[in-house]
Amino acid sequence: MESIKDILRLIDDTHYVLRYGENKVEISQDDLLQEFENGLYFIDYLADFYYVQDIYDSVKSYGFNEKWKVNPELDTNHRTYYNALLFIRYFIINLKDSLKVIGKNENADATFKKIVDEEKNLLNKFYLGKNIEDFLNEQNFTVQGLFIKNIDKTRESIMKILWFDIVMSEIINNYYFNDTGSWEDFLLNFKTKLHKTLMRFTKLVTRQIPNRELKNFYINRERWFEEEINKFNFANTIESLSATNKRKLKCYAVLILEGKKYYSINGIDDVEKFNSIHEVFEQLLQPEFEGVKIFEGVRYYLDDKKEFITYKHFKEEGIDKKENRMFTCCERKLIAKMRKDKKFEPARLIVTSPPCEYCSREIHYIQKNYNKILNLIYPHPEHIYRHGKIAIEIWDKNN
Repeated sequence: MESIKDILRLIDDTHYVLRYGENKVEISQDDLLQEFENGLYFIDYLADFYYVQDIYDSVKSYGFNEKWKVNPELDTNHRTYYNALLFIRYFIINLKDSLKVIGKNENADATFKKIVDEEKNLLNKFYLGKNIEDFLNEQNFTVQGLFIKNIDKTRESIMKILWFDIVMSEIINNYYFNDTGSWEDFLLNFKTKLHKTLMRFTKLVTRQIPNRELKNFYINRERWFEEEINKFNFANTIESLSATNKRKLKCYAVLILEGKKYYSINGIDDVEKFNSIHEVFEQLLQPEFEGVKIFEGVRYYLDDKKEFITYKHFKEEGIDKKENRMFTCCERKLIAKMRKDKKFEPARLIVTSPPCEYCSREIHYIQKNYNKILNLIYPHPEHIYRHGKIAIEIWDKNN
């Protein structure tokens, strides 16, 4: 079907301009959607990039001291941005997959007409402008389209397409639906809506719009969608990692050392697959930051926090690469860079959340043996900060 090919071309031709300070870089739709072998997505890295750089800008602007904490609004903006990226990724991938299924079925037009006839009352209620919350509370239409699997994949895909049309109607405030039952007429109107929606998406992804507008986009246009996420544990349903689990895998970190600045990303990034992320970040950060990829000197400390193995040892043993989580952490790459350059001077390490067990072991070793040179900056609840500080003080007195 030529109409479906036109829509797929429209999606694939979409580009996004990312900005940080005076720098900018253009990325393709494929860049935005890509997934990496560590279970993380490009949007995970992108969200963490902006979050850490916001923290860095705050530190740079106001000065750092032991009492410095992340502004709660910064944390809220980060979650809002990540949720929006999660929505965009889900929307585009499922839209493309559904269109491809429909395009292979010669009887798609008949299936579409049958669905429209069966769901006509529901569709009319929505497109006549009924309150969206009332509509969703009253009917199960959107849940059918998303979560109920059907043996007939064409029917399942068309239900999703109708759901996406409802989503786009809500985003751009265009509630028109051609109820004549013509599949081609529907696709023509759908393409127009999609074009407007993708324009909204491009503004959102750039991350250069005011925070107020960012919040309005997500809260005002998609509050009802967020309710669906919460109701059906949406993140666990559509993603290989939930947003909660993802937070355990920090994607991006920054090190400020002797006036020099370095960044690192999560993953075994000495492979070509990660080149695109580094290319984007290098352009956004040029010339201020130097990227640090994994190298042989990155360490994995045993639980005694004294002995360790290196990435070189790991590779020489030929261990299954699924175990490479032992060396993926961005923080330990940056610490290894300090060690390699023999620069154990006071430094600031900025990350998105408290260090994992693997990183904590090495940080403990450095703090104990190099006179607490590392100021670790990350957002954390007050009680974790308080209890952690107490625990460190007790440890230092007894060791």
